[in-house]
Amino acid sequence: MPTPACIVLTELLQVALEVPSFTFNDTLQQSDVKSPTRIDVQIDFYGPDAGNQCMAIAGVFRTEYTTSVFPDGIKPLYTSDGVQSPLITGEQQWASRWMLTASMQYNPELSIPAQSSNTASTNIIQAVDI
Repeated sequence: MPTPACIVLTELLQVALEVPSFTFNDTLQQSDVKSPTRIDVQIDFYGPDAGNQCMAIAGVFRTEYTTSVFPDGIKPLYTSDGVQSPLITGEQQWASRWMLTASMQYNPELSIPAQSSNTASTNIIQAVDI
């Protein structure tokens, strides 16, 4: 683990928010699949000022500011309140830790090649009695 003071991010889970949407792009001959997903990230704060850092991040995460600074395709949804969860290190020392869970939505897109046809032909095979 890094030396305190530090912040550690851990992905907890991803949850599908709706059924994936499927669109066909005729000019590119591909199908696009879009799957809106919620991702939960645990944020651990270590060090003597961990509680203040946790409260500051939780407060800012809940404002309009975060929706403007996150990149396109990912937006914050909500965050939990901070929880103090101290731990004992490998050196048997008490370490101050605060943690919260931040939830965000992102919309991964996958493009898959698709085949199509604009003409069709048929072959008629006559059955012959032998």
